[in-house]
Amino acid sequence: GSSNDIWKVNPFNGGVFVSDEIRYRGIIATLGMRFNYWAPGKFADDAVANPNSPVIDQVRDDYINNSTSFFGRRVKARLLPKVNVTFPVTENNMLYFNYSHSMRLPHPRFIYAGLDPTFQDRSFLSNLGNPDINPEVNISYEIGYKTQLTKDLAITLAAFNNNRFDYIVQRRVIVADQTGRPVSKRMFINQDYARIFGIETGVSIRYAKYFRSFLNVTYQQAVGKSNTARESGLQIEQNGAVNLTTERFLAFDRPWDVTLGVVFNSDSTFKIKGKSIDGLRIFASINYVSGYRYTPFVRDGQNDLGRPLYRRLDDQVFEKIGEHWLRSDLTISKTIWMNRAKGSGFTFSIEVRNVLNRLNAQIINPITGQAYELGDDVPNDWRDPRYEGPQERGTPANDPSRFLAPRQILYGVSFKF
Repeated sequence: GSSNDIWKVNPFNGGVFVSDEIRYRGIIATLGMRFNYWAPGKFADDAVANPNSPVIDQVRDDYINNSTSFFGRRVKARLLPKVNVTFPVTENNMLYFNYSHSMRLPHPRFIYAGLDPTFQDRSFLSNLGNPDINPEVNISYEIGYKTQLTKDLAITLAAFNNNRFDYIVQRRVIVADQTGRPVSKRMFINQDYARIFGIETGVSIRYAKYFRSFLNVTYQQAVGKSNTARESGLQIEQNGAVNLTTERFLAFDRPWDVTLGVVFNSDSTFKIKGKSIDGLRIFASINYVSGYRYTPFVRDGQNDLGRPLYRRLDDQVFEKIGEHWLRSDLTISKTIWMNRAKGSGFTFSIEVRNVLNRLNAQIINPITGQAYELGDDVPNDWRDPRYEGPQERGTPANDPSRFLAPRQILYGVSFKF
């Protein structure tokens, strides 16, 4: 292949967690703290210590300064607090607040790629690992209000904000190869960030004893400077640099998420024609989600074969939203109790996913904002079935995976004892 690498490493990581619950005059507070530690292992330690390894001098210094020696290994650590507090306003009204830190360790290739001084990938813009790279950190806040208007009607309102720091991205660096010649490499660093903020509301209604329905509505925005390390790499390949000055919508930003559902649960008092129907449960839901974001294209002439050519509008990155998703599901289950008091028995179920058999697009054609349909124009680097030739390669535009799964029917049986 055009890119290859191999390495054998023995990293380790772990954590210690403590928490306590405090109750005072109706206020309930859960306080927690997690101590996470991780070590890249001997392979990374040796690469930093080896002057022949293609590690940047600044990375060598930072790796030593930002880590601690522990039984002969360089180790990093981080404290992750977590706070959950509920404040009862009245008997049926409550405020709550959640605050937490979490982290995600980087992929091994972000750390170790290309560090072996003997076996190296010498392809253009090959990857160079960064032993000093840190985990991505998520700091989340949420404040909400719950109210029980009646015994059968409850409402929840909440606002949330997630800040993601130390986003891992690719940057181009110049290092010396085995011959001392300066070459370009793609190295992974912590630099970008993302913000996800929004509001959500939920309504739950119970009626006729056996029925409950709910409606959940969420609106959010996700903005930042880079989506993934892969995207940064593509910008380097295409433009020679990465735009660091503008904040924009992120690829995973999908503003609206609306779910409507109905639940039916029977007990021994539910009867049809005088016969008790116990253990029957029916769950039905329909979900609307905004489509994927994409960057629009504009027509830019045609080639010698008459195929339309398009140019991407790089000043409108992810400003358009593709066709929305509409998902519908139905689950019916019947439990035959062996011992109701102990909760043991057989449960037979049937589940229908995508009841409406809607084709929800997961690969967006940025020319149309929808999944590809026969006859649609496509970007220049896509295969167009209308203009096939001996040099065409890659997945065709009519790839079936451009849609989510069609209707599925699943049967099952389970036993509780």
